[in-house]
Amino acid sequence: MFSNTARRPRQGAPKEKVSRKERVSITKTAAICVDGAEMMMPCTVRDMHSQGARMSVANVAAVPDSILLIVRSEDLVARASVAWRKAAEIGVRFIRTGDMHMEEKFRGEQARIYQDAQEAALRVQQDKEREVQKKQALEDMKAQQEAHERKRKMQIMGIDPRYPFGEDELKRAYRQQAMLKHPDQGGTMEAFQELNIVYQALLATVVAAAPQASAISL
Repeated sequence: MFSNTARRPRQGAPKEKVSRKERVSITKTAAICVDGAEMMMPCTVRDMHSQGARMSVANVAAVPDSILLIVRSEDLVARASVAWRKAAEIGVRFIRTGDMHMEEKFRGEQARIYQDAQEAALRVQQDKEREVQKKQALEDMKAQQEAHERKRKMQIMGIDPRYPFGEDELKRAYRQQAMLKHPDQGGTMEAFQELNIVYQALLATVVAAAPQASAISL
């Protein structure tokens, strides 16, 4: 069955070298079975040897790594793995070959391989989705904590958290609260120290945001 061919070696072919005497240049209509059942892709076998084949396929990207190749005119059914891909061609290595009377058995094997691959892909997708959800939950929690902390600081400063404020409003609020919380005015040292810490934190936030606001207005 295998005779010499005048075709040149193909760039990107499998590393395992196949003797030219073993390769057969043919043009045979064939089909690629993906799931062991109805998912069939037409293809054309261009050359074949005992270890594999080269085929033309319309949509190379749609061909999975594990396939079932059916060449009825050659009485061949083969489980194969994709060894290389080009623009409109693929090269496959035969894992197991048989005659057409073994088609049903080979389809069953391919169905199990396809199912395993689908389940593995689903697990990967679910893991990714869980990771995204976990990340989003952490970001939401952090945002809530930051909002709660900001509200607490504004309440310490005596600023209504419902309304925006600038540096001038913050300084006025600080002076008012300092008059109330200073130990000399009947307050406590702890409350006065907390007021100063909160004031410096809010002031840094306002000053950092001021250049951005100026740039937007320009």
